[in-house]
Amino acid sequence: MHLLEMLGQRKRTATEPPFTGQILNLDGTPADMSSGVDKIEFRVGTPGNAPVINSVATFTDPTTGVWEYVLTPAEADGLPVGEVLVHVVITYVGSPGLVEPVPFDHYFKLEILEML
Repeated sequence: MHLLEMLGQRKRTATEPPFTGQILNLDGTPADMSSGVDKIEFRVGTPGNAPVINSVATFTDPTTGVWEYVLTPAEADGLPVGEVLVHVVITYVGSPGLVEPVPFDHYFKLEILEML
């Protein structure tokens, strides 16, 4: 599965716009996430460190895999200036330990800009 949308830059204290994305099947069709999914987590971090953000995102249209995550003011203020890596992690129902990082083969890079 793949993640469709991601911003390239964001100012450190901005809580809007929300991060949005869509889970797609490998053939490019929207993935139906309306059943069998326990949660989707939005993760932001840097290599070798604990995630700066590791929180549950919301499916806004689960039948087409569309999700969003709105940063809290504390999360937005705590983002480190510079490059961070972003992905989501899907946990499936009834399958202990079955998680799927999306995208599975890379991270999205996000540049955090300092506020003036």
